[in-house]
Amino acid sequence: MGTFAFVTGYGCENGMDGGPPSPPRLKTQAMQLIRPDISGVVNQTQFGANYHVTAGQNAGGAASLCAGDSGGGVFAGPFNAGGNLVAINTSGIFGDPNGRSTRHTHARVDAPGVKQWILGITQPVGGTNGVDPNNPDFNYCNAAAQMCAIHQQREYFKLVTHCEQLGGQAPPCEFPDAATICMKADLACAQKNLSGWAALATQCQKLGGKTVQCGDSTWTL
Repeated sequence: MGTFAFVTGYGCENGMDGGPPSPPRLKTQAMQLIRPDISGVVNQTQFGANYHVTAGQNAGGAASLCAGDSGGGVFAGPFNAGGNLVAINTSGIFGDPNGRSTRHTHARVDAPGVKQWILGITQPVGGTNGVDPNNPDFNYCNAAAQMCAIHQQREYFKLVTHCEQLGGQAPPCEFPDAATICMKADLACAQKNLSGWAALATQCQKLGGKTVQCGDSTWTL
């Protein structure tokens, strides 16, 4: 599929390969979404509409999920710049005594029926069309569109949340340049490609984005 997402979780706290336990910490990893070709699944198209799939370390992936990672969020866009939640960790396919997986599945939050279910159990907190009920002159949806126009990703997602809570329609927005380059920088770091990380990180910063400080031990699964 070629799309990268950040997978998060608190698993692997007992260490891998007989290593010492890690201190409790949230771990994140940029991972590539792959074609959902899970063995034994009859309808791959339907499966792909409900789940994202990533490769574990036994299949060339950057990391492996562990016990305790279930329920962790999967985010599109740079995680440290306000990424958008797209899926939830659900399971992995293992078979390695050292705890390295082959495939992971992540339940998509945009799966058919999920959005309608969410809307069915939630109600706008007040106001209509994204207008602040305490300030009728301020519209969160319009403000989000303005942040999109000047490539302020974190502020855009914050405003979109209020926009939708107030019954508005979130304005579409893409951040292809900074988001893609910063994510590639994070992935290069995860793969210990320091020269590649340095070049991509420089481009990322020039575009106003943020990337990890490569070598930070808190940034790996």
